[in-house]
Amino acid sequence: MAVFTDRQRVILATLRNCGGWVTGRDLAESAGTSRRTLQTDIKSINLAAGHPLISSNNRLGYCLADEIPEFSTPQTVVPQGQCSTAKALLLVLLFESDYLHIEELADRLFISRSTVNAHLAQARRIVARNREARLVVSPRRGLWIDAREDTKRLFCAKLMNEDLDYAALLRMPRMAGLSQLEKELQQALPRIFLAENILISGQAFQYFTRFLAISITRSRLGMVMPEAAEARESSPFVCELNRQVGLRTGYQFSVAEQELIRQRIHELNLIAKYPVRDKEILRALSGFEKNLQQLGIPLRFRPELRRNLGDHLKRMCRRILSRHNNVGQYTKEMFTAYPLAVHLIKTCLEPLLGIEIPDSEMDCLVMYVASAMEELGKKMDILLVSNASPAVLYTIQQKIRRMDEGQIGRIEVLPRYAYEEDRQRYLDRNRIYLTTESALSLQTPDFLVLSVFPSAIQLGQVRRAIEAQSQQQRRERQDAMARSYPVKKEPGGCAFYEQELLPRLGAGQRNLSAVTVGDNLLCVIEHGTGGCCELRYFTMEAPLYYRGKRITSLLYAAYRGGEEPMPFFAYLRAVLRKALR
Repeated sequence: MAVFTDRQRVILATLRNCGGWVTGRDLAESAGTSRRTLQTDIKSINLAAGHPLISSNNRLGYCLADEIPEFSTPQTVVPQGQCSTAKALLLVLLFESDYLHIEELADRLFISRSTVNAHLAQARRIVARNREARLVVSPRRGLWIDAREDTKRLFCAKLMNEDLDYAALLRMPRMAGLSQLEKELQQALPRIFLAENILISGQAFQYFTRFLAISITRSRLGMVMPEAAEARESSPFVCELNRQVGLRTGYQFSVAEQELIRQRIHELNLIAKYPVRDKEILRALSGFEKNLQQLGIPLRFRPELRRNLGDHLKRMCRRILSRHNNVGQYTKEMFTAYPLAVHLIKTCLEPLLGIEIPDSEMDCLVMYVASAMEELGKKMDILLVSNASPAVLYTIQQKIRRMDEGQIGRIEVLPRYAYEEDRQRYLDRNRIYLTTESALSLQTPDFLVLSVFPSAIQLGQVRRAIEAQSQQQRRERQDAMARSYPVKKEPGGCAFYEQELLPRLGAGQRNLSAVTVGDNLLCVIEHGTGGCCELRYFTMEAPLYYRGKRITSLLYAAYRGGEEPMPFFAYLRAVLRKALR
């Protein structure tokens, strides 16, 4: 059986869905990698399949040459990806009932003692994110994670978020059945959730089954939860879950475990949302909209988005207050992709909620806000000149709108005689020109010709024209921003941070936010009125530490009106991406 990685499976699925040749650029973009890495992956796929499964052509690109064989996902032993060295250290300690000497810990993971010491600072930061947990380092006795058992179980579920052979990684043969136990739970739980009409997200389902499997494993290893002084009656849903798990695995959860499961269920992210009745959440959303309008962003959440965002905020607040934060999925890409959304959440929403939202919980929230803000972007106005009947014109308009409602704005429909009366005015206020009159298309090359019953090829031409114009508009706006607000490179970053920014950040100034980007860049954004927008880039004379990260450069962005906020922050996004190259 062939063994493929996640990215290799994406490559195979993309080629199968396309059903033909795909260029290397398009295939690399779909897989989220570079063309060189794509070529390496394709060689690995063909090697694993035992024959040329993917054909290549210098001109055409790549295509599937044969049916995709049965495959499996590899389980790796060495810590990779999200299971970094610091996380591997913590996993070993979490399954120890006493202090563990550094030498023994290093031997377990096949690393040196100096490597363990080098990763202790990062391990401390990870432990500190969990409720009432701390990493104890004793020169004589070794290392120990001091935390309650319920905290340790939730902590394990967050750390063990990859398909790794944890029994081999931790050198604990008793954990060899963890993966099989999780698979059994994944078969039993869906019908329990669906019977109660509870539809949680796929990530939440994977996390929850992993949490249950870890809870069972830890109890079987003797790491049991102490019973509460006052027993609380369990919910019918948890009782049914306990019964089904018992039938599958032969394990019955204790009363304390059932209470922890009940609390965790209330923190899971739902896909099927219900109207939010929490007055504090509704008040925070309304206040958020008002704060944005004062900044010149006329944002109004649609009912469906308001329902989804409100439900997410309610569950997110529960997780943050109980220190059960989610594992971040897109934190590295989040700020460079949506700097405006992150800044607005930190300055306009956090004060209303009365909590500081950690980066690990920010990713989903940012996407909700960014989705609402995308509707405020400038859309493409289209001119349609035609002498066809109103029914035909209506049908053409609907087909065009269904292609991409996010980019299409007004569709101005004119008969030929009306267009000829003031053609320049109509051309100036639209960017895309369509017509069903072939003579007009021949006279004016900018017009794309459509039949009264547009074909898929003609609609594809319209789509490509819209995308080309959108890209051109973005380039024009960014070029204009670069001319108006060039990035000023200045020395003295440490002095600027300590004298100008640190006192205001410490005082919690509401128009100022700071986020680390990449490994060593700190981006500070300020909004206000009066003055000019500016971008200043500082190189630190000496590294400074911000929330555990070693900062060597600082980007200060000030938005003070005079420009629409959306184009300015789109320009900031381009500057950030360039700074990280």
